Amino acid sequence: MGVARYGPLGPFKGKIGPIFGYVKQGKLILRAAPQVVPPRSEKQKAVLQRMPVLGTFFQFIKPYLAIGFELSALRNGNSANNSAKSYNLKHAIGGVYPHQFLEYDKVRLTEGGLAVAENAVVVAVADGFRFYWDYDEHDPHAGAQDKTMLMAFFPDQSNPVYLISGVERKAQTQLLEVPAPLKGLSAHTYISFVRDDRRAISNSVYTGAIVFS
Repeated sequence: MGVARYGPLGPFKGKIGPIFGYVKQGKLILRAAPQVVPPRSEKQKAVLQRMPVLGTFFQFIKPYLAIGFELSALRNGNSANNSAKSYNLKHAIGGVYPHQFLEYDKVRLTEGGLAVAENAVVVAVADGFRFYWDYDEHDPHAGAQDKTMLMAFFPDQSNPVYLISGVERKAQTQLLEVPAPLKGLSAHTYISFVRDDRRAISNSVYTGAIVFS
């Protein structure tokens, strides 16, 4: 409790709310009261740990996510980065604190209503990774001219290799060229489709972990 000996507008001694007041050598001294921060719960610690776990991947692919979650961001009223993090923090983090990890097969890099890549597979070739997929010309959500978006992420090197606008969906195959120094390393791979005008995009499909050999 504070005591105002000189009226409501004068100096006071003691604590009022978050402020301590006292008079020293005829001067009013004010300082903030120390805050006692309770120790974080295990749940709070787990939430805090998820962001750096996700950051081991997402901090390197911001331009890709900016396109992949652009439409979701418009719908959610936030940024593409925030939309991407919101989904993946909820769905792509496995384990229990303090041993949480990124589940690459559950990561979503693009989000939208176009048809996904059906029966998508990827194989290692001399110059990189070749992706294959099926195309159903009768699917109204699968435009023949939708463009591929491809991603290969090498976690050991924190190195992404990606393509934003590749061949058309109807081509049913696309090579993602990979730099030779990455030979012998394993990558997590993904495929999506996007319209040229970026007004429509598909959810990404995880096509597995594969060694560039």
